[in-house]
Amino acid sequence: LNLLISIVVLGLCHMLNHLTEGLGRPFNLEAIEEAKRLIDEAYLYSHAVRAADYLQQTLRIISEKTHHEHKRSINATALITPEELQTIVRLTGCAAQVRTPSCRTTPLIKKYCTANSVCNNRRNPLLGAANTPLANWLPPIYEDGISQPVGWDPSRLYNGVLLPLVREVSNRILSTADADVQGDSEYTHLVTFFGQWNDHDLSFTPHSPSIRSFSSGINCDESCERSENVCVCGVSLHRWVEWSLNLNLNHPGGTDPLIRGLISRPAKLNQQDHMLVDALRERLFAFRSHIAMDLASLNMQRSRDHTLPGTHMPTGLGVSEPFVLGGRVGPFFSCLIATQFQKIRQGDRLWWENHRVFTKRQRASLASVSLARIICGNTGIRRVPGDPFRLTNRSDFTDCNEIVDLDLIPWIEAGKAADETLCTCALHKQNQCFFSSGHVNVNICLTDKIV
Repeated sequence: LNLLISIVVLGLCHMLNHLTEGLGRPFNLEAIEEAKRLIDEAYLYSHAVRAADYLQQTLRIISEKTHHEHKRSINATALITPEELQTIVRLTGCAAQVRTPSCRTTPLIKKYCTANSVCNNRRNPLLGAANTPLANWLPPIYEDGISQPVGWDPSRLYNGVLLPLVREVSNRILSTADADVQGDSEYTHLVTFFGQWNDHDLSFTPHSPSIRSFSSGINCDESCERSENVCVCGVSLHRWVEWSLNLNLNHPGGTDPLIRGLISRPAKLNQQDHMLVDALRERLFAFRSHIAMDLASLNMQRSRDHTLPGTHMPTGLGVSEPFVLGGRVGPFFSCLIATQFQKIRQGDRLWWENHRVFTKRQRASLASVSLARIICGNTGIRRVPGDPFRLTNRSDFTDCNEIVDLDLIPWIEAGKAADETLCTCALHKQNQCFFSSGHVNVNICLTDKIV
């Protein structure tokens, strides 16, 4: 027995020593070359950005090749040394994405945000920047504890039962006939669209542009096999508002009828027994796709793929929770939403209310801007609710002429000649004016007359 224990201990020591030493440069280079070959064959366009896929697939190949030796799943990063990992990052082209940029040469960095948010945080120039990971406030859920998403193993039990298909959950729990929809008595449909705009602006999750599965080479457009993350199923979701608007731009009236409906019709009231209308659950993008999609199923499947906690949520209810007082979500989601917006405001060095970003007069002018005024200035709609998010009787709508314009006078630069800074009307359209000056173009539509 002692001899057997000694052999096992020696074997473990040998394995740990092997892991500590790393896998060696030839092994890693071979994995990188194989990953590049697979990815180059999977891309439709030669100019597509591939560095992230190179890195991911290199680590996958390393993990798969060593799995046969160790007979168990091991994270690839546990098999290679930090130096080897840095070499892989550099050779795959990912090093440029994580290298700390120099902000000293960025023009007007103290006055303006950069387009991709790089250098907006002076202490950590990549914090909040484009192409950087989002924070996970809850621990991710992996089926194998390493990389496999929930549902990868169809025989795995959760809470003693098999994980149901997302379509089955949608059919049994979320189904709502159009006739059973109840309108919200307080909020307009604009709340829904504005929420979508914020969501897609903040959390636009990148998808690989590959047209083939990396492991099997199967064309994603010709097969339903799922050996990798979903190839392109979620792409259209990020564009649904844009697509809807573009469809109507080709028809008389443009977007005005859509906006008029958003600010005058009630939002759907979310109820535990009536959660999602069948128009979104059965006929999503039916007019653009050969096969209509189910928004609920797509969202649930993407949540599983992105390792978001579902069955392990603190409350277990999510959007099914009873509303908080005055809200339209429960305690858990109200906490998430409030925390997110707090971080956006307090984490922005150039937030408009911060000291020295704008002058006191400029801040007062910006504070007077309303969404109602923006709608008036950029559409042909002449009467709007004072608060477009609040459901208002049409007889109580406000005439656009009575809503305060943005006052641009506080932005006139001191020392400029009056004839140089005075805005002159460049283009008349109905009773609207677009103004410009010799030094700056003001792309905000002002109505009526110059103050």
